[in-house]
Amino acid sequence: MRGRFGPERGRRLRAALRDPGRAWYITRQTDTYWHLVRDLGAGEYLDWDFSIPAGMPGGYPCPQLVYSRIGVAMATTDEDQVSPYTGSWVTSFVSPTSGYGSRSTTGSISTTSLSLVDGKLTAASVGRRMTIAGAGVGGADLDTNIVAFGGPNTCTVSPAASTQVSGAQVTFWPSHRWSSTAGSTVTWTSPSGTTDVGIVTVLLTNGGLAKVSVDGDATRATLLPTAQQVVDAGTYAASILTTNGGTLQPSDRVLSCYLNGSNYAESKLIATGLTSGVHTVTVTATGYAPVVAGSANRTYVTGFAASQPGLVTPATPGALILTTSRALTQQSALEAVYWWVPPGHPTGDFAGRLHGNEIQLSLTFALDGTPTTIPVGGVVTVPSGSRMVITQVTELRHPHVNAGATKIADVTIVYTLDGEGMTVDTTCTSLITAQLVSGYAAMLPLDSHYDRYTSSALRGPVTSASGDGSQKGAARAWLGALWTSGDRYAMSMELLYPGESTNWWQRSAPGHLFCQDREPSGGTRINKIYASRIGSPATAEPITPGVVLKGGAIYRFKRIAGGAEQALAGI
Repeated sequence: MRGRFGPERGRRLRAALRDPGRAWYITRQTDTYWHLVRDLGAGEYLDWDFSIPAGMPGGYPCPQLVYSRIGVAMATTDEDQVSPYTGSWVTSFVSPTSGYGSRSTTGSISTTSLSLVDGKLTAASVGRRMTIAGAGVGGADLDTNIVAFGGPNTCTVSPAASTQVSGAQVTFWPSHRWSSTAGSTVTWTSPSGTTDVGIVTVLLTNGGLAKVSVDGDATRATLLPTAQQVVDAGTYAASILTTNGGTLQPSDRVLSCYLNGSNYAESKLIATGLTSGVHTVTVTATGYAPVVAGSANRTYVTGFAASQPGLVTPATPGALILTTSRALTQQSALEAVYWWVPPGHPTGDFAGRLHGNEIQLSLTFALDGTPTTIPVGGVVTVPSGSRMVITQVTELRHPHVNAGATKIADVTIVYTLDGEGMTVDTTCTSLITAQLVSGYAAMLPLDSHYDRYTSSALRGPVTSASGDGSQKGAARAWLGALWTSGDRYAMSMELLYPGESTNWWQRSAPGHLFCQDREPSGGTRINKIYASRIGSPATAEPITPGVVLKGGAIYRFKRIAGGAEQALAGI
């Protein structure tokens, strides 16, 4: 491959990873939670969370790109429609929260009487939380609860509406049920014409293991692990298997609801390619807890999902993206960020994005130049040939400058979603004198199964699988790419301002553009491409008021049907 690196190799990589012309979908789950969804073709979508991360340092709310996944769009059936539950199941409810699935419909309300159009209410709907657009004081959205069931289309709510509305958007927020009793089951029957089935569940530190059957076959939920696999992984004890006196066959497919953290809306595709028709899914609590001190054994069920490939998109009412492959499970920034050391403070700190110390002043959406509002529960389609521009204006603070009470910089971030991919363009204008001792013009964090990396400046790919924090493939490059050696997905990052944003690599040594093979954090490891502007305190960059720092990149995503390694390793 000698002689094919540099500008020519970068062009080859760009051509291989371009997938122009596909649609985007912008969905909004709550007031502070959006999804930026890219059509990858073949019924699959890349879904980025654009939200305020929990526990953000500094406490300044500022939506940003965090987790992402690749999955299939499926129309959901929420928990009201699931029956029967047998054994001991407890209903629990969590207020609308980041990532929580929802069902939307339309209805009319006057004080406490609500009428709906879709006929899906049941006695189990009592207690469900909902948001009714325009029914609050002064026409604000009303957050309320169902307190009495009146029929498939009618119910009583509390608190009451302050504004009478007709044909309003009504968003239902789901509850979940849990059981820790071995043998308890929940059974769900899909609509006719179903070929894919999935489940919406809850992952918590008190979660345990369930067996999942499709049409009575405990081996048919092939997108879930087997009982043998969770034993081999060390998550559950070998004693759960029938060969060791347990109740699970090694080939049984299982759902683990355990997570060292919390996720109240984990959507899992469990089986695809089924014969078109009606299918039955049965989830059975096993009573088994993971081999983690202090853990419990709960099986959680929020709802189920079904679809036919190509007939459901993210714009379909009630649709969720059910995960087939994780792209990023650990919070990590994409946007430009810098480490500021103000005068009189020896260490300094990062300011902005996931590091906190940032206040959002405005967030606007424009589709082909026309201002666009996305209501909670709503979705906007960006068709092929169109462009969505999201403009975020913020200000940076610093914990060592007037105890965080004084802004140190003005920031504008422009996200552009079009047929080329996603462009993130950051402008940061300093308002203080300081030293920057670290800083990155752009970043691309992906899960560790994106284990092959190359750039426009390398002769060939390198493997990033050691988890030792090392820098792989460091070079003065303008384009870097990561892909899955054993799968079909690839993503790249092309710098918008290769010279200006890196300060022409004057202070970036030894890193330049590189992939860091990150050490595990909370049990999760990632591979992350960095475009370094300042490499270390030894190469600190002095900053004065009025200095403008430009950063950003074009991010491209590609589903390569024949396999990413086969398509990219030889470029």
